[in-house]
Amino acid sequence: LKKQLNAKGLTTAIRIDRDLPPTITTDGRRLSEALAALVDNAITFTSEGSVILAARRARSQADPDEEVVRIEVHDTGIGMSPAAVAQLTESFTTGDPSPSRLHPGLGIGLTIASRILSRLGAGLEVHTSPEFGTKFWIDLPLARPDAP
Repeated sequence: LKKQLNAKGLTTAIRIDRDLPPTITTDGRRLSEALAALVDNAITFTSEGSVILAARRARSQADPDEEVVRIEVHDTGIGMSPAAVAQLTESFTTGDPSPSRLHPGLGIGLTIASRILSRLGAGLEVHTSPEFGTKFWIDLPLARPDAP
């Protein structure tokens, strides 16, 4: 990934909030695979600008009483169409199925990441537009101190 970043001249940043717990109970290998797919996608579809990886405490969108670690991958790339976003959970689809597509494989890595994260109990959310690029985020539940 570093080679791809350097070849494109993209600006990169990693932002980790200091108030995160030192460890999170999850399958680290699978989480790494999902994050690698998201970062690879961000690099592939960003020709100029930046790719940012960030982690912070947040409130779950599904349950505001639940505290989560939110991991974000944000790029300034081409963005995704609503149809491509809708296909993220479908098996091995591409965002642009035409034979002349510029970016073959769009969505396959994202579909895999989505499935991995689902198995970890974490959802994959997305906000995207051509002017904004794409921001994916993952919410990983934090264990509550009073939980058994």
